[in-house]
Amino acid sequence: MISLERVGNDLNRPVHKVEVEGSIVHIMKALASYPGAALSLIEDDSLQLLFQMVATDKEFSTLPLHIIQLHRHAMQILGLLLVNDNGGVAKYIHARHLIKVLLMTVKDFNTKTGDAAYTMGIIDLLLECVELSYRSEAGGVRLRDDIQNAHGYHFLVQFGLTLSSSQRNQIEQSILVDSGSHKNTSSLGSNVVHDMTRNQDANRQDESHPNLSPSLSRLLDVLVNLALTGREENVASQVGRASKVVNSKPNGHSSRPFNFPRLE
Repeated sequence: MISLERVGNDLNRPVHKVEVEGSIVHIMKALASYPGAALSLIEDDSLQLLFQMVATDKEFSTLPLHIIQLHRHAMQILGLLLVNDNGGVAKYIHARHLIKVLLMTVKDFNTKTGDAAYTMGIIDLLLECVELSYRSEAGGVRLRDDIQNAHGYHFLVQFGLTLSSSQRNQIEQSILVDSGSHKNTSSLGSNVVHDMTRNQDANRQDESHPNLSPSLSRLLDVLVNLALTGREENVASQVGRASKVVNSKPNGHSSRPFNFPRLE
């Protein structure tokens, strides 16, 4: 993990050093596949450093290619750690406010300098965190609450609206470019060509609206999964409470009569 931090700070590295670091990344991916691997990174706060390294997408497109690749590797390693954890790191993630660390990248997303696919990867990590907090060793910590307390759902919806607006602008620009290419058409039959072009543009626009970008489509899937994660536990809890209330009443009925509203 210390090696990853040094890689992120050192931009002038020899080629052989890059190869060595690449080998270290592959080894870390293999180790991250073992259950409990995330717990081993807690003692020296390496897990927190990994979260912080992943959450650096504010000006992602301006970074050198090698650094971009390194951040993607770090994201893959963190994903493997979370998937293979039994919930033991949920308390650590909660105590170090690491959900908020990831959410700030989503909040600060900029279509000009950011990378939508990378930011979507961070949102996938948020889902992984929520899911691991419902596993056996989570100890009752529910990281879904961390998302809500940090206004995370607002940031996720705002990210979706930004993607939708960007996609709409791209469609409109594409239509304008296609229309402009026909301006130099000869006057002979120009009206017919104009009508045909306008109809084609309209049809293309109608066909494009239902097609969501991959990132936006994945975001909708994640929002659904966030809503469903832990739902069975909540239903069981509500059924259990309802059962206790019924059993505490004589013959399973409330001891206080229900007063119907008086009809005027």
